[in-house]
Amino acid sequence: MRGDRSIVWGAGLVAAPGSRDLETLDIRTQEPRQAFATLENRVRHLHPALAHSRFTRAWGGPILFRENWTPVFTHHPASRNAIVLGAYAGHGVALSVYLGTWSAEALLGKRDLPAWGEL
Repeated sequence: MRGDRSIVWGAGLVAAPGSRDLETLDIRTQEPRQAFATLENRVRHLHPALAHSRFTRAWGGPILFRENWTPVFTHHPASRNAIVLGAYAGHGVALSVYLGTWSAEALLGKRDLPAWGEL
């Protein structure tokens, strides 16, 4: 539960087209849309108070390992103001805080991104 009384839910995994093609993953395609629909249905049936819950945002990204077993950690191909970070499945909780902090430092110009994370 967030301060504005909204909740962030997790819908599940969706297969990525390939570790070298992460930027083409589209959450509007059938498999992700079905995962979101299934989640919404489950939440609305958890308790009568949730029956009319509104889902206002959907977020998606690949959760996987790359062939070389290193995370993706690089600037977005279309903007130096965005960072693509992922492919560290199995270690996500521990690494997400550490690499999220590193990402913020990189966006502020205080730290470089590592060469090992390039697409």
